[in-house]
Amino acid sequence: MKLVKGGNVSTLGSPGDRGGVMSGRKQIVAVAVASLLVGALCAPAAAQRSEAKRALILELLGLSGADEMAEQMRLLILSDLKAGYPTVVDSAMSRQKGLSEKDEARLREKLSDFNTFEEQFNERFEEHMKFATLVPSVYEPLYDRYFTEEELDEMVGFYRTTVGQKAIATMPMLMQEAAQSSFRAMQPRVASLIEAIFDEERAKLD
Repeated sequence: MKLVKGGNVSTLGSPGDRGGVMSGRKQIVAVAVASLLVGALCAPAAAQRSEAKRALILELLGLSGADEMAEQMRLLILSDLKAGYPTVVDSAMSRQKGLSEKDEARLREKLSDFNTFEEQFNERFEEHMKFATLVPSVYEPLYDRYFTEEELDEMVGFYRTTVGQKAIATMPMLMQEAAQSSFRAMQPRVASLIEAIFDEERAKLD
């Protein structure tokens, strides 16, 4: 589906449409990470957090699979990079100045091999992203801010149960399918709304 913005036509992507500006999943991840980082700035200092509460937060994070976030993020980012990799290469090449035509062609050929890029990306991902630092700097302050020690204890108790573990395992797939289904249901309505707005604006010209 295409939208007109500032005189240019842009494509509205969907979770199943890799040709869009940004996939629905990537938007969700971007918003989630931004929210975590902003919230951490206003969170209480670690020194104000009791050891008992910190232990509950760490256990809750372990039970809820937060320690797998880096791997999920890596796979998600790679998936989106692969879908738009030619554009990524074009962008990288546009920043290369002073190369001869021959060297530019050689560099483009090397960069265009996604498999080689993927190997290097995987090798350096953890070193550059440092997701382990998110636990003390982001997650702990946020859980400390929004939940009391008693509430955390109840949450830990739930996630220890079979139903709690099933909820953790199922929720990512459930939310992804819900997002995809919702987008498909809304897409024709959005297109209809856009068409109605454009038609009204055109009618004003008469």
